[in-house]
Amino acid sequence: MKRVLIIHNFYRTSSPSGEDRYVLMESKSLEENGYVVERFYRYSDSIPKMSAVRRALAYISIPFNLGIFFEIRSVLKQFNPDVIHIHNIFPLISPSVYLFCLGRPIVTTLHNYRYFCSGGVLMRDNEPCTKCIDGSRINGVIHRCYRGSYLASGLLFLFSLSLTILSPWKAQRSKVLAFTKFQRSLLVKSNIALSSIKIKPNFTQTSASTRVHAKKSGVNSLQVVYVGRLSPEKGIRQLVEQWCSMEDRPYYKLSIVGDGPERKEIERLISAHDNVTTLGYLPGERCKSMIASCDVVIMPSLCFEGFPTTLLDAFAANTTSLVSNIGPLPELVEFGEVGYVYDPTDAESLVKQLDQINVDLVAGNFKCRAAREVFEKKYSELTNINNLGHIYRRLT
Repeated sequence: MKRVLIIHNFYRTSSPSGEDRYVLMESKSLEENGYVVERFYRYSDSIPKMSAVRRALAYISIPFNLGIFFEIRSVLKQFNPDVIHIHNIFPLISPSVYLFCLGRPIVTTLHNYRYFCSGGVLMRDNEPCTKCIDGSRINGVIHRCYRGSYLASGLLFLFSLSLTILSPWKAQRSKVLAFTKFQRSLLVKSNIALSSIKIKPNFTQTSASTRVHAKKSGVNSLQVVYVGRLSPEKGIRQLVEQWCSMEDRPYYKLSIVGDGPERKEIERLISAHDNVTTLGYLPGERCKSMIASCDVVIMPSLCFEGFPTTLLDAFAANTTSLVSNIGPLPELVEFGEVGYVYDPTDAESLVKQLDQINVDLVAGNFKCRAAREVFEKKYSELTNINNLGHIYRRLT
């Protein structure tokens, strides 16, 4: 078995996504390890370029895109894959892609919770929300969870309903990939059978990095970096507000890498402070270099994350990680064994953990050493391709 069809809808470049990076890395890794890969990609960047009529049709087709159904049928006939690996199908691919794929080996990686949640991140009013899992998914429409719109949220409800009707994860030759035990538990609550779910962690590609464990800034300072989307669910605005209030610790410096809807607000908040800087969007390798040069990577997420590649980049680069206590993040740093955990809603918790990290790094107590060992064992490219190959073989 060597032929794999990768299906993915890329997000807009104005809102860079770790999902897009993951798909590009994994498809490249498959090719480098002997697989023949065919890509069926769609790009959300194409939407603004459409005519008004085509754009309206694209939105109406979110629950079921008939054109995609016929396109994928043609691709399957021409390429005849051994396995179909589906990632994001929102908004231009739609659940219709599954209809013609049923009966073939299908692997679905769930990077977010769009299949069950109109907002995609199981979050409402800046707090985790599981109403659409615990109750009816119509809650997403009632609360206008997608862009504050009844109409848009209704289309996402129909998107979810289409998936429920098709239920591709019930097919005998189908597997749903969850990144963590936490994510798996949510999928089970969403009525996906435990036997249909396989945990396969994220991974990242990395060059040989330094194994020197040393504090990278001065004794009484910390260089901290946030890398990610600048949006409400990421907790970045709260982090910036807390950081700007740390007037008694001007030697703790925060660099922000990324772009998104909250960028202007963040730039306004930091305008009178010199302990926070924004660097905008940086390409992958420059992000990795930034992570490697800092003392700490911080993840202040208020939502249930999937498996951020930024965290793996920190593990690989011997950079200490400080993560939110929400969702799977504590699990990923092994509940404090290979990183630090704090409450993103509590400024005192943030300061306490930063002070502890500073003390530990000065004393030579490097949790990042253990994190690097965990990375090599669980999250390397070789481990990922072996795990993925095993899953593919079990389905064929």
